[in-house]
Amino acid sequence: DPATFVALRAVGRRLAHLPIALLGTYRPAPQLPELELLTKVWHDEGALHLVLEPLEHRCVIELAAELAGASPGPELERQLSSAAGHPLFVTELLGALADDGAIALADGVAEITGRSLPPSLGLTILRRLGSLGDSTLSLLRTASALGTTFSALDLATVTARPAAGVVDELLEARRAGVVEGAGAMLRFRHDLVRDALYTDLPEAARRALHRHAGKLLAEAGAPKLRVAEQLSLG
Repeated sequence: DPATFVALRAVGRRLAHLPIALLGTYRPAPQLPELELLTKVWHDEGALHLVLEPLEHRCVIELAAELAGASPGPELERQLSSAAGHPLFVTELLGALADDGAIALADGVAEITGRSLPPSLGLTILRRLGSLGDSTLSLLRTASALGTTFSALDLATVTARPAAGVVDELLEARRAGVVEGAGAMLRFRHDLVRDALYTDLPEAARRALHRHAGKLLAEAGAPKLRVAEQLSLG
């Protein structure tokens, strides 16, 4: 909020001569002009700017073992890989599975008893995505029906929206770390995010969306396999 930015700027000036460190963290989205200005000013004054990359898989396993009290089994490890190294999603996933009683400990191994996404985790992820705005969130829900990997053109076709507008919103989602490039396609960075968006739609709505997508993609001359996949899911 504006008052926080003013306070941080004042603290930075007044403490510059003291042997202490001022550490701040922020997410890549939403992009606020005040935040961009503050980081630029601090960078110009010699502040160190570090961008945290996703956790390596071994670190995810170590974190999970510490939280669960045992080494993850194969199925739990597969679920953890869907977090793509995002520490918040890893901890929230384990917490949600534990709350649902879906983690069993045996012979020093923690394994899950089901494969569905815990509802509480889905709500956490959707709240996290709320900063993108309703329009982008709606676009991403439709993209989730197209699969983990999708094309911007297909998404524009299915939503009947101008391609330029779709691309602009996808760029915002990319800055927020929700999607990333995959050659000529785009993909969700975290399978957990795609699953949360997809399962947020009622089953009847998902089927209708798949049928609608298959029809529009067929009319647009999309590859037959892509059309058949949508129609079969519908």
